[in-house]
Amino acid sequence: MKSDVFTAIKKKTLSEQYEMYIHFKKCKHHNEEAFETLCSELNTIRNGPKRSTLNWKKIFSEWESKVKAKARRIYMEREITGGGVPIIEILNDLERRLLEVLSKVLIYGHPKVIELGFLKCKKLKRAPPTIVARKLYKRKRHLKVPMDLRNLIKDNSKKLVNSLLLIKNSLQALDDAIVNFIKIQE
Repeated sequence: MKSDVFTAIKKKTLSEQYEMYIHFKKCKHHNEEAFETLCSELNTIRNGPKRSTLNWKKIFSEWESKVKAKARRIYMEREITGGGVPIIEILNDLERRLLEVLSKVLIYGHPKVIELGFLKCKKLKRAPPTIVARKLYKRKRHLKVPMDLRNLIKDNSKKLVNSLLLIKNSLQALDDAIVNFIKIQE
């Protein structure tokens, strides 16, 4: 008995068995009896592993998950801009055929739902970025700081606030330029 279990785990699922599963997924009847019939047919294939119905379900659900994740990674790689090493993944024929059977919403998302992080924000109104400068609390009297150090900190704090305001204005100008570019492209 142990050797049968070990050989079932050891053997790899054949492409012919995956093809039979894809054909099963194309059919509209997905009940327990039909899947048990499929499992008995899968177990009759020569040189293929023999598994229980529960194990076949596990194998195929893991395969579907891996294929969907791979397709999603490929899709996301095409959507992002450059800057880094590209992911070079290719779907094989069986994986492409499985994706034809599965729902496209699982991989590419719903077409009417805006995904966060992408520039499809035609109707979104943005609030301008704000910088809040907080008033520094008075120092405790027992912490004495030399007067020249206080003046240095005060001057550098003013310079920092001015620099942050310049960055804010630059980012706002960049944001306006991107919005104008999107409007021109439409």
